[in-house]
Amino acid sequence: MRVRRWVTAVATCLAVLVPTGPVAAAPPPDPVNGTSLYQWWNAARGDYYAAGTEVGNLSAVQNGYAKLRVEGAVITSDTAGTVPLYLFWNPWRQDNYTTATQEGIQSAIAYGYQYVRVEGRVFTTQVAASVPLYTYWNAANADNLTVANPATMNEAVARGYVRVRLEGYVYPAT
Repeated sequence: MRVRRWVTAVATCLAVLVPTGPVAAAPPPDPVNGTSLYQWWNAARGDYYAAGTEVGNLSAVQNGYAKLRVEGAVITSDTAGTVPLYLFWNPWRQDNYTTATQEGIQSAIAYGYQYVRVEGRVFTTQVAASVPLYTYWNAANADNLTVANPATMNEAVARGYVRVRLEGYVYPAT
């Protein structure tokens, strides 16, 4: 009798604790110490500009950029599995360029870009609920574009931009 009650109790606990059907995916994690990476556009310069800091956003406003949308969320603290998203500026091209890869940094330096600041941090490998952050390039405008939002990607392709490389991963725009 005791064994039967014990088996019944265990079976009841398992029925409550162990799901029998498909399990819903966990909601995407909130970015720990995250902030929005805003996309800005300056029509006079033909320059896209991604900023993830207050200083970067203020600079965009002061230099005549219009805020387009949020590309995604970057991490603001030194978190395992992330690297800095560096901002470079080229005064001759009038081009802002954010990059997180060694290839992008070397390219920026080789083409006369000057380091400005870190705009946030990006994941080096895809984590749950993250999306790719790419660099696009437009030769006619001599403009780099760092993008994760599909709306910006579509707009860029329509303006003649081509994908160059994967920079890392960010949380999607919400």
